[in-house]
Amino acid sequence: MDDNKFYALCWRVIAACIITLILTIGGCEAYTRSLVAGAIRSGVDPLKVGCAVPGWSERNAICVILATKP
Repeated sequence: MDDNKFYALCWRVIAACIITLILTIGGCEAYTRSLVAGAIRSGVDPLKVGCAVPGWSERNAICVILATKP
């Protein structure tokens, strides 16, 4: 195998890994958003749904306010 074929194969593997990573992250994000939308459609308070989703509550000051309400 000459050098050009070897490096082309390496770049294809790297590109495949990057594409797989992007598709995985996008799929997880889409799934989470569909769960949130389904909960809101079923009547759950949107603020509480946002606080219940892992990763969203750390960025949201409203979750702190809701957690401290009696």
